[in-house]
Amino acid sequence: LVGCDLVVASTYEAMGKVAQGRTFAVVNDAEVPTSAFILDPDANFPSEAMKDKVKAEVGEGSYHFINATRVATELLGDSIASNLFLLGFAWQRGLVPVSAEALEQAIELNGVAIDFNKQAFLWGRRCAHQPEKVLGLLSKRKQPTSPMSLDEVLADREQRLLGYQNA
Repeated sequence: LVGCDLVVASTYEAMGKVAQGRTFAVVNDAEVPTSAFILDPDANFPSEAMKDKVKAEVGEGSYHFINATRVATELLGDSIASNLFLLGFAWQRGLVPVSAEALEQAIELNGVAIDFNKQAFLWGRRCAHQPEKVLGLLSKRKQPTSPMSLDEVLADREQRLLGYQNA
């Protein structure tokens, strides 16, 4: 199971297709809210419960959770890379019964952002092989310490608009 979205990966439909002893799961555990979460600002994102569901269905030692959205965005500048990042991760762990060459040829045949998608696949492979090194690259990047206040957001946007055009 290559789960590009934790919410979808933990659904009844997806879990109905897995079984302990024959299924491995590589799942993006980024918290990407659905419309239900957007409509109810007080809703909690039940990520641990969803992970527990996947773990129970595939069995101990048969799953990997990684925030592929964050990793792909920081390394490649776009969260869309997370899907091929996960595929590369799964491939490197020996969980995809297709050659890397065949997957790269499929990327070429698709004809969309070929180099970008190959890089995403390669970063996924690297992360599966040496996660501490790849994730260590992320920790060196400046992370926001706290969200901006409304006044800070307004001042920031005012400066951006002034810089873009004028008062």
